[in-house]
Amino acid sequence: MEDINIIWQQIKNDHPIGSTLKGNVVEARPFGIFIDIGYGNRSSKELTGIVEIVGSNPLPKDTNRWPKIGEEIEAKVISFRERSKELDLGLI
Repeated sequence: MEDINIIWQQIKNDHPIGSTLKGNVVEARPFGIFIDIGYGNRSSKELTGIVEIVGSNPLPKDTNRWPKIGEEIEAKVISFRERSKELDLGLI
């Protein structure tokens, strides 16, 4: 397996802030949803995208209107979480 730092740098190069991407919902939590963005690290939340219920282009407050697990969504990259190696995303 490639070094996670190399993959993280590739993600940032491929998906700069302001760009859009597609991914499948893999988990829902009270604060938001996790998106598999195609870099294949399912053993932890690293290298995933997170769409939260607050911030720019948030999820609807009604969780019944959230995308379902397995559903593909399109999102905009808002910021990078360097420490946890996650993308903050907003729904499009």
